[in-house]
Amino acid sequence: MKRAAFRQRPRKAKITKSGRVILSRAQYVVLCHEVWLRDHGECQVRHQGCWGKLPYFSTRWVDHIIKRSQGGSDTLENTRLGCPPCHDWADNRGGKLSAKQKARS
Repeated sequence: MKRAAFRQRPRKAKITKSGRVILSRAQYVVLCHEVWLRDHGECQVRHQGCWGKLPYFSTRWVDHIIKRSQGGSDTLENTRLGCPPCHDWADNRGGKLSAKQKARS
């Protein structure tokens, strides 16, 4: 007698009282792929030492403009691609955008 395959229902994104969106791991990977396609695999932070075109898809390249620890959401509007040097630079300065970067995004 065969057991029926167990299928788990896809989880919905959690939305906190403040309106912040929190995704499951699988949903986050999908979001990262959408960011990769939107940004054509290129770093959007563009700081000194930037790699420009990223070599392959990875969830590590996705940078939150408003950090999750500061109340930012997992949404397309709050994410961008960033190579490791630029991602580190954005993290160290608190994720704040200059006027030039705001105009570019």
